[in-house]
Amino acid sequence: MQKRVQVIATYLGTLSTAITAEMCQVSYNCVTKYVELFQQKATWSQIVTNNMRPRKMVWWMEAYLEALVRFYPTIYLRELQEILANDFQLGPHEVPSMAAIARLISYEAEINAQEMCSRR
Repeated sequence: MQKRVQVIATYLGTLSTAITAEMCQVSYNCVTKYVELFQQKATWSQIVTNNMRPRKMVWWMEAYLEALVRFYPTIYLRELQEILANDFQLGPHEVPSMAAIARLISYEAEINAQEMCSRR
């Protein structure tokens, strides 16, 4: 998992820069910069140009979806798409496909399983 996605997801869970820095093993300033970047880019950047679906999901979408799945583990993929579109006023061509969201969730589950095995 990319470190910045981990930092944002942890911050969204803890809402504390110091705790996030300690948990992710990064500096306090690093967490602050990622959070500021997330807050700026998550709402104001143009994600898609020329009305084409992005080939790759943007990092802040990954962090936001990961946080949603942590808070609502039984949420449907369609609901994740709708929440993402409504929260950030995204058009239908800007929202990631259900397949892309499913890949992200399964990848995160695989990473979590590996971390659990390595702790034992």
